[in-house]
Amino acid sequence: MHRTLALAALASLVLAGCVNPAATLVPAATPPLVPERPSVVIAVIDTGINLYHAEYRLDAASPLAVASAQTRAELGLPETLEVPLSLGIANWDRAVETDMDALMAMEPGTLYTFPGTRILGAISFLDKPDDWPVILDHPERYTHGTMTSSRAVGNTVSIGGAEADIYLVMVQGFTPEAVRWVADQDWIDIASISAGLSAFTIYPGLPTAAEKLGMSDAVSAFNYLSHKKPFFASTGNGVMNAGLLGFPSWMRGSSGAPDVISVGANNNGQMSHWHNQDPYISADGCANPAADPGDTEKVGNTGGGTSSATPFSAGGGAKLLLEARRILDDTHIGPRVDETLTEEGWTSHRPADATVVLAKGEPGRVADGPLADGIFTLSEFKRTLYLTALAVPTDDDSDGNPCLPFSSGFPGGELLPAPARFPVHGYGEVNHASIEAAIAVLRGEAPMPERPDDDLQYALAHHRKMMVIGDAE
Repeated sequence: MHRTLALAALASLVLAGCVNPAATLVPAATPPLVPERPSVVIAVIDTGINLYHAEYRLDAASPLAVASAQTRAELGLPETLEVPLSLGIANWDRAVETDMDALMAMEPGTLYTFPGTRILGAISFLDKPDDWPVILDHPERYTHGTMTSSRAVGNTVSIGGAEADIYLVMVQGFTPEAVRWVADQDWIDIASISAGLSAFTIYPGLPTAAEKLGMSDAVSAFNYLSHKKPFFASTGNGVMNAGLLGFPSWMRGSSGAPDVISVGANNNGQMSHWHNQDPYISADGCANPAADPGDTEKVGNTGGGTSSATPFSAGGGAKLLLEARRILDDTHIGPRVDETLTEEGWTSHRPADATVVLAKGEPGRVADGPLADGIFTLSEFKRTLYLTALAVPTDDDSDGNPCLPFSSGFPGGELLPAPARFPVHGYGEVNHASIEAAIAVLRGEAPMPERPDDDLQYALAHHRKMMVIGDAE
């Protein structure tokens, strides 16, 4: 595991660009987490998080993000322990020093929450270090989780960050146990992971062989979570995870699980050649804005790889689901199961996806589209997300800087015919524009796009993953 993390850290350095000036916090505009208003909870499974960064902060004038015990019970949320933070101290080192006793008292296996932030919950599945708190990223060690979680929910650097009703659960630990815990939490709506959970993931073929030989249960954990709720998982960044020589994602074990929302990467306005193949969607994976792990406000172009693309697209999925719940006036948190439902038309190639209900309300609130019948299922979530993804990648402010020349995309890749595009790019890029297009479909303002060529390629990719990996839990 340590070797894998070190190589992934090296890859992130290869993909990193120049640093932007500190971002200005966009505060939450409305009071957070009340039973009367739709909300979405997204879990990021990773190394930890910078608890003090402004990207996770709620407006000081708003009520605390932590709900009362009565409110938590009404929403079906578990009990948590509050850890007050010195959010008024601008200097990161001084803030951490002030709170160190309380931070060091945190223990693995306990669910915590942090007033004044959008971090609704945080839990660790790692052994407790002697010299550093669990959950809090150490700025001089591996800080992958601060990058990924900020790309998922950050106030200024994520797709849904301006929404006060999207909340984060940080799950520390790249372990099958952590993945299964997220799956079993009925109050968590969406999950994201940017790791393969195997020391063999840096070499094609070995992770899959390890699973077949019973050396790891990462694949079964990935399959288990993917059948419960939308689960975004990175395809990986090629051989050695070093941003070169991408290979089929189904040769990477857990990241090739058939029913995860598999995420590749692009490079601003170009497709990328270095990430692993057969994603279902992609997002920017080169030098994009992310929270600094050792500062309270600084944002730099330090996000990169499929590690960054995955939580960014998951955050877009959270905004999409939030809009579905708002349209249907659904204040329930977490997925529900209705085994009487079946797929109609487009298929995710897992019929049971149609039984996982993500939002529910009265039919007829919109005239057309996935919400016309008052039900939004996991199958419809995937369909809407996939078919509105941008077939041609774009370049906008959320992408940050392009990669260095030796890690760039190939010019003209967007001109490839659809069958040749899909193994590199999937259905296409998920970003602010694609999610707005998806929301227009939910509102009945635009028809669902038709993508028959990409649908065929998706079916082939899913079939390959079923043949090599399977969907056993």
